[in-house]
Amino acid sequence: MKPFFVAGIPVAKGSMKAFINRKNGRPILTHTNAPEQKAWASSVAYAAQKEGAKLTKDAIFLGLEFHMPRPKGHFNKSGLSKSAPMFHVKKPDLDKLTRMIMDSMTGIVWEDDSQVVSVKAEKVYAKDSTGVLITIND
Repeated sequence: MKPFFVAGIPVAKGSMKAFINRKNGRPILTHTNAPEQKAWASSVAYAAQKEGAKLTKDAIFLGLEFHMPRPKGHFNKSGLSKSAPMFHVKKPDLDKLTRMIMDSMTGIVWEDDSQVVSVKAEKVYAKDSTGVLITIND
């Protein structure tokens, strides 16, 4: 499968939070980032399907390059500042971004994300468009 780009601002898989329901005493589990997660997961799944993804049971080698938005402070009057960094070293965490992509493509590219045997992932500041470049088995 050829590499494909999913445009948008990458969203991390939120952490689980638990609290106790005061009425019945049972725990309730929720995700942080839930609305943003669903939209981003749908975009990733749609892009994989559009690129002709076929469900496989084979081992998967996954490459992810997250293109994160640059803050305004990276720019000056003439454009991008020479001192602007290349790598995004702030939240969201790379492992949570990766987990979101892996969960989004379960049932579309692989049956279970346990089939992913290798992951190469990085976060860089976007040169043009924000999003994620996804490479599968390359």
